[in-house]
Amino acid sequence: MRNIKLLFDLSTETVPFMLILIVMVLTGCSGQHKPEKPKDLIPEDTYIDLLVEMQNIESYRNAEPDSVNADSLKTAVLNRYSVSDSQFLATHKYYQMQPDRHLVQIDSVISRLDREELRIRAFIDSTQSARQKRDSLKSKE
Repeated sequence: MRNIKLLFDLSTETVPFMLILIVMVLTGCSGQHKPEKPKDLIPEDTYIDLLVEMQNIESYRNAEPDSVNADSLKTAVLNRYSVSDSQFLATHKYYQMQPDRHLVQIDSVISRLDREELRIRAFIDSTQSARQKRDSLKSKE
């Protein structure tokens, strides 16, 4: 349980850092020409799903610095969506070259991660509450 809580505590700290980093990268790229659309561009909704998954993997990597497992998770996620690493990177680069659009995507990712965190925190709280009730019943016996 502690690891789950730690994972999301790190996630909340990591997301703003990632957003600042992405904005800096996007600002540096904003003066360039319109990017060429990759032939195998990942649809935007799938791309957002992948970004959420990748952030969760990054949070795991921060909590448990085992790069082998994190890399395996990344491969599994890409396989689940039938996306290659190069396809994801090309799509990521394409969307990054469109700062306004990419910021909307990032906002969507942050909102989903926030909702996920709230859902998990509620689960942890309800589990702890149930455990306390159970323990208090045992002590009365």
